[in-house]
Amino acid sequence: MDPFLVVSALAAGAVAIANNVATEAVKDAYAGLRQLIVDRYKATAPSVEAVEAHPTSRGDRDLLAIQLHQAARDPQLRERASELLRALEAVLNDPRVKVAFEIPQIQESIGNFQLRNSELTEKFRNLLRSAAEARPKAEGESLREHFDGQTRQESGEECTTRQDVSGRESPPLARGLHEPPSDYVAPIPPPPAPRGPDNASLVRVFYATDRLKIHDWSDGPQYNFERSGLGKLQYGECTISIPKIHKMGNLESPSLLRLEFRPNPEKHIMLTYTKSLEEEVYFGEVKASVSKSAKKEAFVFVHGYNVSFEDAARRTGQIAFDLGFIGAPIFYSWPSNDTIADYIKDETNITWSTPHLQRFLTLLSQSSGAERIHIIAHSMGNRAVCDALKNLSYDPSNNAKFNHLVLAAPDIDAETFQELATTLQRLAARITLYESSKDKALVASKKIHGNARAGEPLLIIPGLDTIDASSIDTDFLGHSYFSDNWPLLSDIHSLLFTDELASQRFGLTKFENKDGKYYAFRK
Repeated sequence: MDPFLVVSALAAGAVAIANNVATEAVKDAYAGLRQLIVDRYKATAPSVEAVEAHPTSRGDRDLLAIQLHQAARDPQLRERASELLRALEAVLNDPRVKVAFEIPQIQESIGNFQLRNSELTEKFRNLLRSAAEARPKAEGESLREHFDGQTRQESGEECTTRQDVSGRESPPLARGLHEPPSDYVAPIPPPPAPRGPDNASLVRVFYATDRLKIHDWSDGPQYNFERSGLGKLQYGECTISIPKIHKMGNLESPSLLRLEFRPNPEKHIMLTYTKSLEEEVYFGEVKASVSKSAKKEAFVFVHGYNVSFEDAARRTGQIAFDLGFIGAPIFYSWPSNDTIADYIKDETNITWSTPHLQRFLTLLSQSSGAERIHIIAHSMGNRAVCDALKNLSYDPSNNAKFNHLVLAAPDIDAETFQELATTLQRLAARITLYESSKDKALVASKKIHGNARAGEPLLIIPGLDTIDASSIDTDFLGHSYFSDNWPLLSDIHSLLFTDELASQRFGLTKFENKDGKYYAFRK
């Protein structure tokens, strides 16, 4: 069953119970579904409470759906969610429930269901649609105002990388699942981060770059595709706007095919603000962000070829938002030319950038206060990451250790990577290699270099987890699958947040060939 359907059923049950219109069947089905989720998928407990407290919050529902992705084929979960949906049919004619279900965020979630062959899903959609159309306008108006006001408050609460989801105070609905008393006053939300449009959430990300700074506008510095002088590292932070219509795994951007000529914060992921910081101040801010994470975490994303500074920032914001990452999301942006034709120039620049990335990773491990630092590298960015870690392994004074090393579609010589594997394992606790036979960009790279790339299936190396992502639908080139698909993002979520082995992750199937074992996404 689609995890979005499961989560929306949970939210619908919370609405019915909160408005005192739930039948005993609804209460029993709701309690059964909730208990099953919390008992079987323990890491979801804070997200379940958040959905109960704020059932109209798309951000809370989406985060829980990500965490439940691996439960998509759980037959007992499907049975419990279906039972709740059937029980809810009996209360859909209550005016208060009609109003609740007419709220745009709930309707949007229902509209995004991907189960096209489920009679139950279609029946439930139709019931909700008819309930909304038949709503008596005079009844329940104050309830709608209550939910709309709650939603506006939450637009401020979602303005970080979801740091509030597990830590904020839950109103009585989350604790007792009963109607709030008449004298209940909702707590005032904390001051938000820099605000964007009411229908967008803001994500704060940090950056380090050795690009050339060409302007320092009122809304922050601008970096181009040239190298900084003497490889000087520059630091700062960015604010990324995520539209409410965002779908997990998508980097919503303007499209000429849709006659969109400029970014729109209501439709697109946007870089809205950039601020440069001095090195000492920068690491102080990173450390403060890390300290808000229970596990003291940070991740560093190193982009690939043909990527601008702005797109690297937007992608990092999308990854942090979709993962519900708590801690310090960071991207390292090397001087890629953001032009398909400049592949050779980008190859030269990634080699030039390697010692600067090495210095940054050293400083981060020493000054961030992070106890768990994850590195996510994509495409050509894997070359800088692998070479930087190799160099660090040769430094007797180096104490840097990293938790998860995620290597996605690595555009690096396969034999060179095999030689590096043992060295990389000395610096990273876990290494996961994502590959795809549909990666046309790596096929082109193989033709250019004359040798196989590490991102082509199947490179199996002892001590590394090899994941075949060929079955996942992705973009035309099949090269951005690691961040363009929520099944894979969900797998990365399980990897980073729960440290589950590949053999334990629900969405993967184990295979073996003459080189050893590997895993693939279930079709």
